[in-house]
Amino acid sequence: MKKIAPIFKIAPIGGLRQIGSNLTILKLSNRWILIDIGILFPNDDFYDIDYLIPDLSQIDSNKVTDIIFTHAHEDHIGAVRHLFEYFPKIKIWARPFVADLIRTKFEYAEINREINVFKYHETLNFDELSIEPIHVNHSIPQTQGFYISHKELDTGIFFASHFRVDLESGYEEKFDFENLKTIQSRKNKTLAMLDSTSILNPGKTPSEQSLIPAFEEIFKNQNGRLFFTLFSSNVFRVQTIVDLCQKYKKRLCLLGRSVERYTETAQKANVLNMPEKLICSTPEAQANPNCIFIVSGCQGDFFGSLRRLVDDQHSDFKLKKTDTIIFSSKVIPGNEKKVYRIYNVLAEKEVSFITARDSLIHASGHASQKDIEIVMDQIKPDYFIPIHGESYFLKKHSAFIQKTYPQIKTHTLFNWDEIHFLNDQTLSIQYNKAIDPLIIHGKGIQIEKSAISQRRKLACNGSVFISLKRKPLFCKIDLKGLPESVQRDIPAYKEKLLQHFKSNLFKKSDLEAQEALRIFFRKMLYQRLSYRPITTVQII
Repeated sequence: MKKIAPIFKIAPIGGLRQIGSNLTILKLSNRWILIDIGILFPNDDFYDIDYLIPDLSQIDSNKVTDIIFTHAHEDHIGAVRHLFEYFPKIKIWARPFVADLIRTKFEYAEINREINVFKYHETLNFDELSIEPIHVNHSIPQTQGFYISHKELDTGIFFASHFRVDLESGYEEKFDFENLKTIQSRKNKTLAMLDSTSILNPGKTPSEQSLIPAFEEIFKNQNGRLFFTLFSSNVFRVQTIVDLCQKYKKRLCLLGRSVERYTETAQKANVLNMPEKLICSTPEAQANPNCIFIVSGCQGDFFGSLRRLVDDQHSDFKLKKTDTIIFSSKVIPGNEKKVYRIYNVLAEKEVSFITARDSLIHASGHASQKDIEIVMDQIKPDYFIPIHGESYFLKKHSAFIQKTYPQIKTHTLFNWDEIHFLNDQTLSIQYNKAIDPLIIHGKGIQIEKSAISQRRKLACNGSVFISLKRKPLFCKIDLKGLPESVQRDIPAYKEKLLQHFKSNLFKKSDLEAQEALRIFFRKMLYQRLSYRPITTVQII
């Protein structure tokens, strides 16, 4: 049987095993277009690593020509500075707010590159492929899905990696189903690729507008200072606080570089209305009890303003028992320990705080099950593939669609798998082995996985540095991260090391003696500690 060749491929490289490092490739015969390039924040096992990104070295640099962005969250734009290391001639396409945030990253990294800003309803054409933005609701301005059309295919693709359906939002336009269905009508079939982040949640994701009554109640009942902490990118939530400050004649103080950066960029892009006279400087806020605060670091980040404020390490403000902290955010999986530690410290200090468990003060930016049903009922796709989620979420999303819409052909993909659109107007899935992401630390520098393993051993077992001199015979031992009782026994260890060296190793080469001493010393400490510290021996 003759093999049917694909005329178009879609390959998710990141975001389909984890929530983060989103990157999808649209593969034409002679050019490839990327959608998003985000970062993934590591778990605690990575020992203070900055972030992870998809392995760009595995992507054919001769074919990649363009990148287009869906929105401005870090898991979609955070790795943009790494693009030019692998694709030096790539062209960037973004909406104005997204473009401004990317420019901020470029300035920090001393990168000077042009960004092509496109308008809503502007079609982007890449040879035989067209990409049309579709406005969707989300927790950050100017978020869009894409309707992707290939001129030789009768199947169009609606790609929406981040969205909710907000039917009441007073901050942005409604989900543009009218435009989506008009564009969709040009094709006979549709593949839907939709957000899986909140698929475990039944019902409907609340509207941003629905939070206003709870926020207003907090303003009305204010007795002391109010500190709101939230995702700094949630410009709509900031606008709610700004509006209430104006209504109740309050001033506003911003604490944290990220919230300052997002609000400044949002004002520049005309997606946030925050009068300059409303803003209260630090000296004014210190003396003004009528000031409301927005604090960055809602996930308990070590260097975040919230943690420093709670731990009495903030240089300008100290918490009082009369203060109230409002956690207008969810706890991202993996951050539970950091956030609950803050809760505990506040409880011990008898500082009041309010979370989303206590009141409707947070709404997700992602589609719950009812949101998914609304989109599915509007566009009635023929094929479905869940995207943007951990493996468990993707499987659950597929199961939900199969149960609710059994007539739809549903597939589950993971990173590096491919969707093949064939010239007989069918599609097939090619399952590939996933490639591990790159680990980034410091000034955007890649660090190998083997180094992370070494860090783990150093963190768990401590380290020993031994310097030994032959003539005159001399030994120095430095211990790091070991019990104080072991430190006290250093003279005895020196004596045993020197005796072993004189008796068994003196005539050995330096390399042979160093390895033998390393093994000898690790055995001694294992007998004492029941674990083996990382040991380095140098003969000088």
